[in-house]
Amino acid sequence: MRVGFFLLCVLLQAPLRADDTIQFLTDPFKPEQAWLLNKSGLQFNANTRKGGKWEPRFNRTTFKKVTGITPDSSFAFLRMQPSKKEPGVVFLIVENKKQRQIFVGREFGRVWKTSGSPPTTARGNEESVDLEELNSAPVVATAPSVAPAPAAPSLSHVSAGPPSYVAPTVSGAGPMFKFMFDFWLYNRPGVTPLTFSNVHTLALVDVTPSPELVFAFELAPTPRFYEITYKLTPRLEVRGGRIWIPFDTIGPAQPHNLFGGLVNVSQFRQPGGSAFLPDIWTDLGLALKFRALDRPRFRMDIEAFVVNGFQAGGSDPAGEIGTKYPNFENSGVVDNNPEKSLGARISTQMFGVLSVGASGYWGRYTDPTDEWASLFLIGLDAQLRLPTGTDIKFGYLYGDIGLIAAASKRSARKGGTYLEGSQRLSQRVKVFVRGGTAQNDSRTVSVNDITMVGGGVVYNRGFIQLSFMYQRDLNFVAAKTTYEFSALRAMVVF
Repeated sequence: MRVGFFLLCVLLQAPLRADDTIQFLTDPFKPEQAWLLNKSGLQFNANTRKGGKWEPRFNRTTFKKVTGITPDSSFAFLRMQPSKKEPGVVFLIVENKKQRQIFVGREFGRVWKTSGSPPTTARGNEESVDLEELNSAPVVATAPSVAPAPAAPSLSHVSAGPPSYVAPTVSGAGPMFKFMFDFWLYNRPGVTPLTFSNVHTLALVDVTPSPELVFAFELAPTPRFYEITYKLTPRLEVRGGRIWIPFDTIGPAQPHNLFGGLVNVSQFRQPGGSAFLPDIWTDLGLALKFRALDRPRFRMDIEAFVVNGFQAGGSDPAGEIGTKYPNFENSGVVDNNPEKSLGARISTQMFGVLSVGASGYWGRYTDPTDEWASLFLIGLDAQLRLPTGTDIKFGYLYGDIGLIAAASKRSARKGGTYLEGSQRLSQRVKVFVRGGTAQNDSRTVSVNDITMVGGGVVYNRGFIQLSFMYQRDLNFVAAKTTYEFSALRAMVVF
């Protein structure tokens, strides 16, 4: 009887859905705000708790303004998903002429651009996959009674900008699986002949028991990444596990760093060389992220973390202290000393086109039986994404590596830069150029010192991404065995 009475009360209090309602979702950051998708289009309500007005944000006319294409008779709205990472951003999937397309709405749906790709396309650059939005599950609520959407919304500054490769995925509370596989045909004169190879075979799993809680991990016998994220408040979240280190733009969306002007993976390292930073920079520890400012045209996030940190065991490139040198290949499962490494990152997004960040990292790496020695890293980065389809990325790293007394100097410098520019030629094709420098240790000149320039072309089509790239090292060192790299690559993401 009590259950029946409760259900009766819920039914009496819940407003009826409009017959053509497809989805109704509250905003992850401000629950009083809501999005409604029906057969007529997408609408937004700034305050449902106080009887706010439903405002049109996207309909058939908007589609034509953004794409220049007239909707056909089969045009349909399919799904939408507010971003879990960026306030005021919503993703919308529509179908026209039997082709699906993603639209990204910013400033609470007032500014739109098209990603030009189906809802499973990779994001970022041609070497990375966007897992950021794939980690999110929608907040579902009961839709209020809504009048039919009015005619076209007034969009005075609609932007038909470049594809952003964001892949919104709507999932329930159950596990969500994501797979990535790539296949290479590459040539490294002096190292390997023309050869086929596979670099990435990834299976990632997300479990979202509630909108505030996400558990994400790599499905592997020895996973390199596993973390649980809990949103304490709409602006504060905590992560724990083997977490991504928030330095530069390293993370699920860009898992490999670009310092030196190339995608740093060990498979393509100079023979006899050592890592500048880990292929996948994750470590055991905790991180806090706070949304300090949240305005339509300006956002600031502050992150702080404590982790085990780098350990000794690396090979000193100057040959002075043997393995009593930081190992930049990875971080261990168990810490080698009682001290923890600390770090922080401040990142901002301005006007929907410019992002600027600053990162810091400090910690001891030597064993307890050795004298104290620590390393310090600081990084600056910026990304500019213009509506013309032009993307520019820049990064800078300065490091100071403390050394034990047996070394000729008490510290060594470590540094790297990168600059990448890309231009979208069509909804599926873009070209890019990239360059940078890297030096692992200022005490010596070694095969790790590189000055790389290169470029390529990328073609996206649904689940498949095809690319060609070429790069050349301009820093000549006698011990190096190769200076060129060229490759054809096919990547599948689903």
